[in-house]
Formats: sequence, C-alpha cells, structure tokens
Amino acid sequence: MESTKEIYCIGRGPSGSHTMGPCRAATNIVKRLNT
Repeated sequence: MESTKEIYCIGRGPSGSHTMGPCRAATNIVKRLNT
C-alpha cells in the first residue's frame, strides 16, 4: 500500500497533488493493459 506522501506529491500544474494522483493511476492502468 502506498503512503499518502507517495500519492500526493508535488508535480505538474498549479495544484500538483491533484493532477499527479490521476496521472499515476492512468499510468498503472496502461501498464496492466499492456501486459
């Protein structure tokens, strides 16, 4: 299980924590679909 710090980190956009969560989730979904 990921910690809150890993999920909500500073990233892209004005509210980075809100954009990185969905971005990370989408990346994980794409990785699972490609296997």
